[in-house]
Formats: sequence, structure tokens, C-alpha cells
Amino acid sequence: FPPTQSVVEAGVGDCKARAVVLASVFDRLGIPYHFNSSFVHVWVDYQGKNETAFENPDARFYQQDPETGKRLFQLPKIEWKLWFDSTVEGLWTVMPLLRKVMLLSGTALLVLARVLLRRNTGRSIDNATVL
Repeated sequence: FPPTQSVVEAGVGDCKARAVVLASVFDRLGIPYHFNSSFVHVWVDYQGKNETAFENPDARFYQQDPETGKRLFQLPKIEWKLWFDSTVEGLWTVMPLLRKVMLLSGTALLVLARVLLRRNTGRSIDNATVL
């Protein structure tokens, strides 16, 4: 998570950055809040906040109360199509082409390496058994 001062100086940030700034403001004003995160989003929850598809009690995976330190973990109840579409839009669509190529190439190389290692391990086991 970025430091609040860095986010304010930059004037931009993702959901983590915005949540950190909002939490800092609430801390300063003494407003109670909870810091929440899901698999794809981070947000600050407070009394009177309107719920959205991504910011609601069912979507959260982790919550922390800054006053008590109490932590809550739960399996989120999410709409998988909404999660998939938002992941594609928020991560894949904006990813530079070179990174997409590197990600796909790296994944293919890992799969290939795994297949080759299994094949070689299987042969050496068979040879050892024959001896």
C-alpha cells in the first residue's frame, strides 16, 4: 500500500491509494470506518456508504477495524461473470502488449518445463528400477 503522502503528492492512484487517503482523512476526523478488500478491489466502509457491486459485505474477503484491530476473513459471495469482466477490463485491457506477450510466453514456458521435467523424471525412475 502506498504511503498517504505519496498518493496526495502524485494526485492519482488506484483503489488501494484512494482507500489509504480516505482512511487517513477518517482517522484525522475521528470517523469510524473499516478497511475492506476483495480479490480485485480495496475500499473503505463507513456508516451511510452506498453499496456497489464491488463494495459490499458479500464481496469482501478481508476486513480490518482500525480502532480494535479486529480482522475478519470470509469467502466472498460474488458474481463470477462480473468479477471476470472487471478483471479483464481492469487488468488485461490496459496491460501493455509486451507484458501480455511476456505473461503468455512465461506461462507456456512453465508448462513446457513441467512436462519435460516429468518426462525426464519418469525415465530415470524406470532406468533405476531396471538396474
